[in-house]
Amino acid sequence: MWSYEVVLDGRTCFLLLDGDSKWDETEFSCPPWRSEDGTLVVSDSKQDLVDWLTKTLPDAVLDEPDPDDPEADQARLDLDAALREADMKHTPVDAVLDGDLLNSAWNFLDDALRTGGHPFNFRGATADKCYDKLFYSLNLEVMRQFAPPGYRYVPIWLAKERRKIYQVISTGIDRFRPLWNSALNISV
Repeated sequence: MWSYEVVLDGRTCFLLLDGDSKWDETEFSCPPWRSEDGTLVVSDSKQDLVDWLTKTLPDAVLDEPDPDDPEADQARLDLDAALREADMKHTPVDAVLDGDLLNSAWNFLDDALRTGGHPFNFRGATADKCYDKLFYSLNLEVMRQFAPPGYRYVPIWLAKERRKIYQVISTGIDRFRPLWNSALNISV
């Protein structure tokens, strides 16, 4: 398990991501941890989350990403910023997008919704192409070994692709918001 700081609607909360080995054999790599009734567990501070975890699950280990690993999963996701980045009203269609932010938001929303029984259902040629372009824009070290020295992939976006990215992020946030608003806040 590890903590994850999430910003949505100007509210910052910390939640647990379940990195338990039970998920290793499924397509969900880091779903949000839930209480026995399926409610998300959040806190107002990381320390509140650590204290609660120590009391509730004393054998659990809270792992943190390696701060020296540039490709380690980020421990913070600003969904408000992801929505602004995806919106062509704020970011022109021909802009270089923050692939890390949008890819992280897409993956988080997909895992959070599907593990909670809420279908995400963003598949299809356009969505798949957008996801692939966002992923490749991360220019991960493992992929750079196949590219010429100094090469960086910077996707060129079509308007319909940008609309699809906005649709995925905005719809994902709309579907996640009720889970977020009804979460069990252990800081209260």
